[in-house]
Amino acid sequence: VNKVKVHTFPKFKSRLLRILFAPILMFFKAMKINAEIYHIHDPELIFCALALKFFFKKKIIFDVHEHIKKHFKSKPYHIPFFVMKIITFAYSFIENNLFNKFDLIITATPLIKKEVYSFNNNVQAINNFPIISEVKQLNEKKNHSVCYVGAITKDRGILEMIKALEFDDKIRLSLAGGFVSEELREESMQQKGWKNVDYFGFVDREKVYEIMGKSFAGMIILATINNYLNSFPNKMFEYAAAGKSCVMTEFNPSLKEFSDLVSIASNTE
Repeated sequence: VNKVKVHTFPKFKSRLLRILFAPILMFFKAMKINAEIYHIHDPELIFCALALKFFFKKKIIFDVHEHIKKHFKSKPYHIPFFVMKIITFAYSFIENNLFNKFDLIITATPLIKKEVYSFNNNVQAINNFPIISEVKQLNEKKNHSVCYVGAITKDRGILEMIKALEFDDKIRLSLAGGFVSEELREESMQQKGWKNVDYFGFVDREKVYEIMGKSFAGMIILATINNYLNSFPNKMFEYAAAGKSCVMTEFNPSLKEFSDLVSIASNTE
């Protein structure tokens, strides 16, 4: 795909089966490929990656997308409290004793970098910002559409966005992305405000820009959960780079600081 060779695995019927068996399949596939560097993104692959390092002298990069320990409680599935405590303790042990074994750790935000630095001093933050050359400046259209493009989940505010549409029939929501589950999709479609939703499903980047171009604002309605308290959602930067207003929750001090800077820059222009 685009000159990148992709190796696929069977889709597991349950999350537990994936966690138990995917790392084993991954390990043998990785041995067969025999690459020089392996870049992992999921915590369940840590032992698989370290086995490649210790037994086959491979270079390992671990990409930390989020505050993993804090994120356990905000997962869309429910985990019993005592199991959560065991998982959190186990991951803390891994951080304290194994993070220093990675050749490089990449983090999604400077705050995560600061936390990880105590375990491994070879860490780099690569923020999830849009590529400037890809972003098109889009003039605001004189219509009544707002947009949301991305993963569709409860903690990203889909139900609140649809609920808000009930208060003004003139406003429409252009929605693009995949629902985290069929149950959430059905629940969303049952809301009264769904009649004012234009749902596009998964779209390519050109369609994203088209949707933004026909909207006067982008939506970022994040729930107040641990993983979002100091995050930098890339959609915020895409909306801003495209010249769009942004409606977003204000609990995150990093987002508040960014929005103030954007407002100052806009007023200066």
